Amino acid sequence: MQGYIIRRLLLIIPTLLLVTMIVFCGVRLVPGDIIDQMVAEHAFASTLEKHQTVEAIRAKLGLDVPIPQQYGRFLRGIITRGDLGESLWKGTPVTEEILFRLPATIELGIIAMIVAVLIALPIGILSAVRQDTAGDYAGRTTAMILISIPYFWVGLVVVIAGSLWFGWSPSTDYVSFFENPLENLGMFLVPALVLGVVMSGITMRMTRTMMLEVLRQDYIRTAWAKGLRESVIIVRHAVKNALIPVVTIIGLQIPVVVGGAVVIEQIFNIPGIGRLMLESIHQRDYTIISGINLLVASFVLVINLAVDLSYSYLDPRVRYR
Repeated sequence: MQGYIIRRLLLIIPTLLLVTMIVFCGVRLVPGDIIDQMVAEHAFASTLEKHQTVEAIRAKLGLDVPIPQQYGRFLRGIITRGDLGESLWKGTPVTEEILFRLPATIELGIIAMIVAVLIALPIGILSAVRQDTAGDYAGRTTAMILISIPYFWVGLVVVIAGSLWFGWSPSTDYVSFFENPLENLGMFLVPALVLGVVMSGITMRMTRTMMLEVLRQDYIRTAWAKGLRESVIIVRHAVKNALIPVVTIIGLQIPVVVGGAVVIEQIFNIPGIGRLMLESIHQRDYTIISGINLLVASFVLVINLAVDLSYSYLDPRVRYR
């Protein structure tokens, strides 16, 4: 097990290098230049007066050298100082910007995943146990609807309907959980419900499919023949063995949560890293974009490793060497 974990952790390094290289180079190849945007928005008027030329500003921001050299500086900063650089617009450390926004995105993602699991697992299990009943058809229909509708459309409908019919609108002031837990949860509940409910569709379908497959196994028939209660058979024998593909699907939805946060945070005025990403893309703030992508890629890779390690708990037959 330890050897497997070490090998997987070592494989994360070249994966992150490839991801950072693609993102770092890709954002700089997008049409449009950050210097022109700065000048157009008069964000660096005083700097223009001081340096007189756009070339001087470009040199000040470190954009006057080829992209490979810029990437080398970026990697050198991470390896030697653990530093992601400074924001090209604000001049503040990228790490501080990300850490300031990160708690909101983590809270949104955790609540959304909890909502998705709490909806998907019970409905998927009941749908399989009561196959071809009215409840099964209702569960399957619900899952297909949730898979088909985009979460951003649901978010917009909720905001528009809430403002028109109930006089509700998303809060514009972020309150930390440690300052006021109730107000904080009230801010995150609706966007997390929107994201979690829509995400639950595919997990619901997978849970039903795997439960049906497990319920047809010989050991389940043996458990029925021994006269065990239905609840014992379902909970103790069937559910655990059906969860491996379901856990895989849940793990694969982590990037969906991050991607969904980009739009959901914008719709519901949540100051997370998703919203910071949109702002940085609009401003061509290359360093923040690269820093966020590095963080998200690292998080996804670690979560995937945790999902793989959970297989040995769910199925003792699984062994890692």
